Amino acid sequence: ARWGQLPLQPLVSRPMRPLGSTPPTTTAAVEDVLRHAGVFVIASGVIPPGQSMKFYFYGRQAMGPAAAVSGNSVWFFMELVMAPGGSVQLSVKAENAVRASVEHFMGLIFQTLAAYLS
Repeated sequence: ARWGQLPLQPLVSRPMRPLGSTPPTTTAAVEDVLRHAGVFVIASGVIPPGQSMKFYFYGRQAMGPAAAVSGNSVWFFMELVMAPGGSVQLSVKAENAVRASVEHFMGLIFQTLAAYLS
């Protein structure tokens, strides 16, 4: 699989809002928010036995810094774990991306999920 061939960026973690404030209640709610930002789900589910959710997403850079290899698209693949009342952990792998593209993508993800973050 492509995921295993790409270098992993450092794991980034952000605190989530406390339970009872505005945590996402379903995987579909998170998928919908990110879909509007051009990031699409590959797989998702609830991590037993609790409320934590795990997602795999992908997205393609529409604009921004040039690709590392001219003429090729920049792709992002990410694993997202959300523990309501706990934290959000984001692992990103990128294909053909320069550092500025990765930083912009990660910023976009956290900006898009801002309603769930502390």
